[in-house]
Amino acid sequence: MTALNKSTQIPAGITTLEEIIAWSLLTFYNLQKNTKYLEADDSALVPIITCQQGLAADKTERLIFRVSLELDPAFITGTLKLWDYAKEVATTTIPADYTT
Repeated sequence: MTALNKSTQIPAGITTLEEIIAWSLLTFYNLQKNTKYLEADDSALVPIITCQQGLAADKTERLIFRVSLELDPAFITGTLKLWDYAKEVATTTIPADYTT
C-alpha cells in the first residue's frame, strides 16, 4: 500500500479532477513502472502501468496511461464503491517531490 495523507501530500495547486488524475497516475507510474503481471496465459509479463506523452491527430499534446489494478473478488457481490476493492500493489512512500 502507498499510504496517502490527503491534507499534506496532494499538492495544494491541484484544483480539478483532471489534475488529480494526472498527479495520481504520474505518482503511481513513478512508484510502480517496473512492476509487472501476467495478463494472459502464455504471454509475456506486462507493466501494471505505462505512460507516454503524444501528439494526437488534432495536434493536442496528450498524457496517455494504461493501468491495471487487481480487484478483490468480493467486488462481485459487494456493496462498496468499485475503488474500495482495489488491492494494494506494494508498500511504498510517495516521493517528496510529488507532494509539492
